[in-house]
Amino acid sequence: MARHYAWLPGMQELLARLTESGVPMHVLSNYPPWYQLVEQATGLSRFVPWTFVSCHTGRRKPAPEAFLEPARQLGVRPQACLLIDDSPDNVDAAKALGMDVIPFEGAEALAVALAARGLLED
Repeated sequence: MARHYAWLPGMQELLARLTESGVPMHVLSNYPPWYQLVEQATGLSRFVPWTFVSCHTGRRKPAPEAFLEPARQLGVRPQACLLIDDSPDNVDAAKALGMDVIPFEGAEALAVALAARGLLED
């Protein structure tokens, strides 16, 4: 299973840029324990810690608490959070809580959206 996980084009470079810029990031995932296979295959935690994985938090997106509890743990208001997600249901749920959202459509579009928010230099 781990052999089938790979970086999407441009994402490793984008995450490296964000990390170098000091942008705080956390994984908010609905994965079961096999998120560890993703880690083995990609080393994602070099850039983003697996902070909020549902198999540990007991909460799954798009449930409101899946978004609200991480904000509480980070000591920020939901309105200070930015969710990047490829699921329309998750995007809509986070938006309903006042979070900023970027529907994920690839590294290039994400870089443009992040730059528009001042989180990434062009």
